[in-house]
Amino acid sequence: MIVTRSEVRPFQQDELDLMKGFADQAVIAIENARLVSELRESYRVVQEQAGKLETQSQELVKLNQQLEQRVADQVGAASNICAAVSGIALSVRLLSAYSR
Repeated sequence: MIVTRSEVRPFQQDELDLMKGFADQAVIAIENARLVSELRESYRVVQEQAGKLETQSQELVKLNQQLEQRVADQVGAASNICAAVSGIALSVRLLSAYSR
């Protein structure tokens, strides 16, 4: 901050206090601008990360659906095998009973 006057004489205390107040306000404004800039950058990074997390979440949902389908298919296959084994066991018992 540069302060000039048309005549050469010392500044009075109230003038110095006023200039100091202006300088203090300038420092605060500069610091606030820096903080706003940091905040905007942080927000941009958070938004970017949120987008990545959303993408990963959607991929996990798809993988989970695929896994659920595989498990359901395997449970169905196991159920069919159990039914077949039960049928075979029943056939063996019946054959054993008729062969006596």
